[in-house]
Amino acid sequence: MVLGIFVLIPLTATFPNPLNEVLWKLVHNAAHVPVFISITWVIFLIYSRRNKTTFLKMLLFSLLLAGFLGLSIELIQPFIGRTGSVSDMLKNILGIS
Repeated sequence: MVLGIFVLIPLTATFPNPLNEVLWKLVHNAAHVPVFISITWVIFLIYSRRNKTTFLKMLLFSLLLAGFLGLSIELIQPFIGRTGSVSDMLKNILGIS
């Protein structure tokens, strides 16, 4: 499931919306939460397997790294022809937490 999400991320990020449909926009925007749930979970699993530390430290590291990734994505978007938004970042944070 996680691999499938990571394969679909580039497709949804670059897939054109020629009809400017409201439904497509809703689905696309709603994807932020499950994608960042998955990203945080994967970071946590990888970090926990490689480091023998407390649960709290692993969780904090995972949340911070996923948050940094979400913020970076929103900040980079204006340079690649997209628009970053505060609402997207809030959806990312909702998925991270």
